[in-house]
Order: sequence, then structure tokens, then C-alpha cells
Amino acid sequence: MRKGWILFIGLLIIGIFFIIELTKPPILEDAQHFSSGLAGVKVKGKYGFIDKTGKLVIKPRYEEVSYFYGEFASVKIDERWGVIDKQGKMILAPSFDEIWPYGDDLFRVREKMKYGLVDKQGQYVLAPIYDEFNYGTEGLNLFKLKGKYGFMKGKEIVIEPKFSRASNFEEGLAAVMINSRWGFIDTMGRMVIEPIYAQVSSFSDGLIHVRINGKEGVINTTGEMVIEPIYDTLYLLGEGLIAVELDKKWGYIDTSGKMVIEPIYTFTHGFEEGLAPVVYEGKWGYINKIGKMVIPAKFDRAREFRRGLGEINVAGKWGYINKAGEIMIEPIYNDLTDLGNGLIRVDLDYKWGYIDETGKNIIAPIYDEIDYFNEQGLTKMRMGDLWGIINDKGTIVVQPKYEEIELFYGEERALVRKNGKYGIIDTTGKTIIEPIYDEMTKFYDGVAAVKANERWMYIDQTGKVVIP
Repeated sequence: MRKGWILFIGLLIIGIFFIIELTKPPILEDAQHFSSGLAGVKVKGKYGFIDKTGKLVIKPRYEEVSYFYGEFASVKIDERWGVIDKQGKMILAPSFDEIWPYGDDLFRVREKMKYGLVDKQGQYVLAPIYDEFNYGTEGLNLFKLKGKYGFMKGKEIVIEPKFSRASNFEEGLAAVMINSRWGFIDTMGRMVIEPIYAQVSSFSDGLIHVRINGKEGVINTTGEMVIEPIYDTLYLLGEGLIAVELDKKWGYIDTSGKMVIEPIYTFTHGFEEGLAPVVYEGKWGYINKIGKMVIPAKFDRAREFRRGLGEINVAGKWGYINKAGEIMIEPIYNDLTDLGNGLIRVDLDYKWGYIDETGKNIIAPIYDEIDYFNEQGLTKMRMGDLWGIINDKGTIVVQPKYEEIELFYGEERALVRKNGKYGIIDTTGKTIIEPIYDEMTKFYDGVAAVKANERWMYIDQTGKVVIP
């Protein structure tokens, strides 16, 4: 009788431990962010998926998993990829080298270095025989078969693969190559511009830059030669003028081909705000649209005007002039980047800061590195090995004390690393989540995956552990 009780109690204890083990949350060895309500996690060496309560809704049996894209995720078994739905049902058996969603109902697959399309029933819409298969434009997808390019609409070949090279459609035309020469076809596959050109460009205001017999010219979208190919080099630059090179000198023609500025310059850029930087007798200056040198050629380098200011270089240093040629910002900087919002990022003796368009220091150039401003008017800066946050008025809002900072897009929070650990601060520097984690993702659907003591878990935006 006594032995029976001992056996009963022993079995009861074993049962209790078994139940505890079953109900314990799994130890997460790896964790992805949530997507479509589910997150991929690694348990005992295999990947499955949990929901937002932490319940394993798809058992861990996969070597690798993708995020869920809508209703589907890619999974890997025995080095082969397949597709499951959100219930864990295998939609496509793992038999592919690679697999990606393709629209709402199809998947692009790769087998033995060939591409095809498969539907949700596992039936081939396109057999895996294609060398390339890509999203296209204007409803037509570019593909490559047996070394030749063609175009498909859905699963139907509408333009046979017969081109050695091809581009996507633009304004109803696609550049194609036959016998090492470029021409253009329409969306029906008709050759509307014969393949006679060694090079062609993309469209610019209905014009196409072409090269033939070693010279360059311009055609329109019907193939009509608008500018005869007589130039060594040609650039469609905008503001109604085209830069051309003839006998190693540059000038400008209009869109009818008429020479409006004689080719006397060593080099040129495009016109902006009515002026173009040019090289004349070894120095850069600016000409207007009738070819008059309105700012003398005396600079070592020059760039186009923006909002009334032109970048000029003197003895390796950059500054700004106005349209009268007057120095507005002294050329003392190693580098300048005009952000277009009234602020200019500058490098002064390898220290970074910001000035305004008058040259006034907004953020003194004392930082070893400084990033661009976000939509909240904040950026990160580095002094030595440590990062902080500064605003566009030059006020330091977070002192440089972190090894890493990543500002969240559209939010007044940042991911930080301190003493090798990750946490979250707001943009006033207040700690929201203490930096105690070895790894940390961004927040998705209100939660972030974090790693501590070799274990992953999920926290909410207050730092509370919601999935242990």
C-alpha cells in the first residue's frame, strides 16, 4: 500500500512538471519583428511563428523563414524553399532554390538558376526556364530566355525574346538591341526606331540622345533626327540648351540644333537659374544664355546656381558667390552640401557643422560627424566616439554620450547604445527604456524584439515585457 502511494505521488510530481514545461513560454533563440500580426522566432534550433500573445501558432520546424507578406511567408526545409499561410498550411511544398511573392496570387521561383511563376495551388503559370524575370513598366514585364530578351503581360508573351539587350518601357517605347545596335519598339513589339545606334539614352522631354558612327546627336520619339550626329559628346541638360563637344571644345545648341554659344570652352555644366559654369583658359566662370561671361573665369572649380548662390572653389576650398560674382560665403570649407531648406552642411578642417545661406554658423563646425536633419528638425552628431542629438537651431538636445544613435522616422524617439547595450530615449534625452539589451529591433505594430542573456523577448513602447 505504501509503495503504491509513493508511486502515485511520484507520477503526480512528474505530471505536474510535465504540465509546467508544456505551459512555460518557449525560450526564443532568435526573433524577427512582427509583420501581418505574426513574428518569426527560433526555438530549439528551428523557426516558427508566434502571435502577439506569444503563442506559437505555427510550430518551429523550419531552417529559415521570411516575414509574412500579407497572408504568406516563405519557409526553408532541407535547403529548399516553400510557402505557408498564416495557419501554417503548406501552400507550396519546399522544392525551390528561392521564392518571392509576385503580386497578390503568384510567386516568382528559382530552380537551377532559372526563373518561373507559380500560383497558390502550386501549378506553374510559367515554367522555370527563364534566365531573368523582372517587374516591368507600363504593364509589360521584361524577361530573358536563352540569352534573349522579350516582354510578357501576365503569363502571356506579347513580344518574343529576340533582343540581346533591352530596357523597360518609357513613354510607350523600350530601347532594344539587335546585332549590337540599339533601336526602339512600341508595346506591340513593332520597331518604330530602327536599330542603327551604338548608344541611346533615356527620354528627356521627348528627346533621345543617340550615338552613331562615333558621333552624337538627338532624335525624337518618332525616330526623326532633330539634331544631326556631328558632335563628339552631347548632354541634354535642361533650360532649353544642350551642351555639345566639338573638336575638344564645348558650347551650347538649342533644341532645334542651332548653335547659340560657340564651342570655345574646355568644359561646361548645365544651365541653372540662367547661368552655367564653364572652364575658360583653365579657370571656371559663369556665362549667361547668350554666351556672355557674366562672372569672370577665376575659380578653380564651380557648380551650378541654386536659389541665387553658386558654389565656387578657390585653392581647394569651397564657398558661395551671388549672381553678381560677389563672395557671399568665404571659400574656407573642405566640402559643402546644400540641403535646400536654407541650411548648408559644411566641413571645416575636417570638423562638421551647419551654416545658413548668409554664412552664419547655425551649428558650429566642431563635430567629427553630423548627419542630415529629419522632418522633426533633428539630427545626430558625433564627438570622438560618442553620439548625441542636435536640432536645426543649433541646440544640443541630447549630449554626446552614446556609442550609437538611430532616430526613428516620424517619431520623437531614438534607439541608443550605451556600454554595449541598447535602449530607447525620447528626443529630449529622457530615457524611455533603459539600455540593458544586447540586441534590439525597431518597433513594429507597437512591439520590438530584444535580446538579453542569450534569450529573445518582446517589449512594448514603455519597455514592459509582453512576450517573455
